[in-house]
Amino acid sequence: MSGNKEEKNAGARNRNSRSDDKRSNERHLNNDRGKEHSGVDRKISSRGSTDREIKNTRSSRIKPNKSQRVSSRSSERGKRKRKPSIIRNIKAWVKRFFSYVRLLFSNFFSLFSGMKIPVSVIALSSALILIGITVFFFTNRNALRIEVDGVFVGVIERNRSITAEDLHYTAVAKTVAEVGTRIEVVERVTIVPVNARRRNMVTVDSAIDSIRRLFTYTLEAAVITVDGEEIAIVRNAVDAQSILDNIISEFVGDNATLVESGFAEDVLITQRFVDSDDIVRSELALSRLTTTTMTDSFYQVQPGDSVWLLSRNHGITQEEFFAMNPGVTPDLQIGQFITLTLPTPILSVRTVEEFKFIELAPHGTETITNSAQNRNWSRVAQQGRDGQQEVTVHIVRINGFERERITVDTVITVPPVDEIIEVGTR
Repeated sequence: MSGNKEEKNAGARNRNSRSDDKRSNERHLNNDRGKEHSGVDRKISSRGSTDREIKNTRSSRIKPNKSQRVSSRSSERGKRKRKPSIIRNIKAWVKRFFSYVRLLFSNFFSLFSGMKIPVSVIALSSALILIGITVFFFTNRNALRIEVDGVFVGVIERNRSITAEDLHYTAVAKTVAEVGTRIEVVERVTIVPVNARRRNMVTVDSAIDSIRRLFTYTLEAAVITVDGEEIAIVRNAVDAQSILDNIISEFVGDNATLVESGFAEDVLITQRFVDSDDIVRSELALSRLTTTTMTDSFYQVQPGDSVWLLSRNHGITQEEFFAMNPGVTPDLQIGQFITLTLPTPILSVRTVEEFKFIELAPHGTETITNSAQNRNWSRVAQQGRDGQQEVTVHIVRINGFERERITVDTVITVPPVDEIIEVGTR
């Protein structure tokens, strides 16, 4: 009976041992499958004692309770939030890189696990693959970093057709279209190939707008100078010429006799690149050009001048004339100098008007001799008669006041008849 009992116990132990061995083999098989991704072959004994030791070791680890896990995760999230964005990006890139490497090596070792290949060959191949992946990771440039004189603008997707000159030209063209005149940009755009995430990239249009905001430039403007002195700067030459034409039009109007109009001073319009703050509005430029100052001028009396005529021509009253010239009598003498205190603008409009009129052409006198008559004898042999002539005169005015009359042409329309006088010579 005791022998049967011992045999039954031995059989039970053998069955337990076989079941333990079977469970151990299944566990090792699962471990091998799970560790194919890590690329490490681990040899595990088939004995049941080893399985129990591993099981006891795993079960001996103290697992944190739920509250500890929650607090741990919240503290880790707080730490991650406090980390700078650059460090988070670097950690993400490194983690992604090594995940790719781990996946590649797991596939590589699973491919050659059933083949009899020397370990040295596998290690050398793995090293070469790792070097290739590293070189590709650090040399692959999928984006372009844009800078304006070293100031970061943004990152755009890499396109071989996009150059720094293209970005610079496009930004300048948009600015020119906005301001309406040519510009001269101080800064320069540069691009550098980099490796960046797509979510950190911006569009080309957005990058160009950012470039424009960083540009500092000068505008091409029109400078108005009077006798070499800079008076005003306006946006363009068209505005400058329009201002000068408005000043002239005040003294010209619809005068059909006008043959010339301009300025008494030397007025020039030049193009130059200037700061936008130096450009003034057309109204302010017109005000500067028409500003007047009281100045004294000397005038020499010409034939036909009178106090009334001079006062009318210079826009003053006779009382103001005598106040400017104390001691001067109403009877002006030809060649006499008088003083006129008049408002003088920065720009004086000079106009020339042409007038034509008919006047008498005086006849001449001719003398002939008669030797048969005494010396005190004379007679009119032919009666003289005046003719007619058309005279063309240019009247020069400064700011609407007459300053000079110039006879430019005379045409005899009716010839005069000379008077002939006969005198005796005996």
